[in-house]
Amino acid sequence: MVEYEKGTKKHLGQHFLTDQAYVQALLSTVAAVKNQTFLEIGPGAGALTDGVLQSGAKLTAVEYDADCVAFLKKKYSDNNNLFVVHEDILRYDFSPCLSRGQPIRVLGNLPYNISTPVLLQMVEWSPVIQDAHFMLQQEVAQRCYAQPGQKTYGRLSVMLARHFHIESVLFVPDVAFSPPPKVQSEVIRMIPKETVLPVDEKQFAWVVQVGFAQRRKMLRKVFQNYMTLDDWSCLNIDASQRAEMLSLEDFIALTQYLEEKKR
Repeated sequence: MVEYEKGTKKHLGQHFLTDQAYVQALLSTVAAVKNQTFLEIGPGAGALTDGVLQSGAKLTAVEYDADCVAFLKKKYSDNNNLFVVHEDILRYDFSPCLSRGQPIRVLGNLPYNISTPVLLQMVEWSPVIQDAHFMLQQEVAQRCYAQPGQKTYGRLSVMLARHFHIESVLFVPDVAFSPPPKVQSEVIRMIPKETVLPVDEKQFAWVVQVGFAQRRKMLRKVFQNYMTLDDWSCLNIDASQRAEMLSLEDFIALTQYLEEKKR
């Protein structure tokens, strides 16, 4: 078997999953099937890539590191089910996939420095995503599925909750990686919701961002330029609360109310 001989790159936040027990646990969780279409984000040296390809699935691997790209292309040169793209995932053109409308399963071990923007990118891609499995720093993972009132509940929680059902599926200790990170990791599963509550996407994103920008302040202070106490009463929302107490439905109602006020 061809082995990756280059070292990990600290500036790219690389920590390769090397413990085969956890590799197999994650692959079992994903359960790839022949002829399914996968997009793998940051395959690195291919710890998960190998298992997905063995299932007979078709895989596009988007990798930023040129050394990893060269390694994967060489290792799988005779595998027609793998297409390796040398690209920053945040600049990857996903529009052809959206146009085709073909269901895509997403997989990735995300570095901390790009995890939030990649997760938010899934909102735009959700119309064609069948499911997504991401290995994340545990703190980020908890933010993804946090509920109102919890310390980890915030902008990311709300933005993702509108489009996805999210659950924790696997905990991975630091010793499972090379080099070991200074944090624990967690794998989450994201499944698009069949029904997405209607609201203007940009306005909704703005309301959520404003709400959590000063998360220790009461709502009446945060939105004082846009909402009166009478407005809050009409929404049946306690203006002395902080944003962390609002549900997804509350944020949607607030967005719709503000839209109506502008008309």
